[in-house]
Amino acid sequence: MKKFLIGLVVIICILFLAIFGVYKFSFKPSVPVTPLDSPSTMTQLDLAKKFIPNNISLSLTGITATSNTNFSNEELTDLFISAFKDDPKISEYVKGLSVQAANNNTIDIYADVNYKDIPVQAKLTFKCSAEDGKGIFHYESGKVGFISIPKEMLFDHLHDNSIIAVNKANSDIILRFSVLKNINIQSLSTTNGNLNIEFKGTLNFLQWLENNGYN
Repeated sequence: MKKFLIGLVVIICILFLAIFGVYKFSFKPSVPVTPLDSPSTMTQLDLAKKFIPNNISLSLTGITATSNTNFSNEELTDLFISAFKDDPKISEYVKGLSVQAANNNTIDIYADVNYKDIPVQAKLTFKCSAEDGKGIFHYESGKVGFISIPKEMLFDHLHDNSIIAVNKANSDIILRFSVLKNINIQSLSTTNGNLNIEFKGTLNFLQWLENNGYN
């Protein structure tokens, strides 16, 4: 009986250590994140300033401006926090985010999540591209530890707002800045820890007159 109890205790200890090891090395948050309830450091004015063009062309029909801008990891994190912090379905579970521009035109989003009061960290990978004048982040993969996150689980909790639009059918998050009008994104890429955006802005004189009641 004594040997049985000792053996049982040993088995329980081994199971506990195994579970603890799996949690520590696979599920426990390891990448520092910014709390979701942090105040935003990027205002709408700051965002607009990043899209001030440096190459302007004037014609009889209107004005065309082309330029490029970039967002650091810190700015990307702030942008995504601004997009998600006011969504109660997300803020209920997600406690912090870190967005990092990776190689091969991808970004990684690290999210600290409370699952039944146990902190775990999810990693989501998106492919960056531009299509039809829009900046698109296409969902490539996601994991919590070694457990994959189905796209349905993720996109069922995402909703349109002033910064992003969600295309659930294509698993895309689409950049849309309500503060910026007539901006077409030409390309999206990642280099040296930055998200680089090439864009083109147009102002058609005739259309502007019609929109302002001068027709």
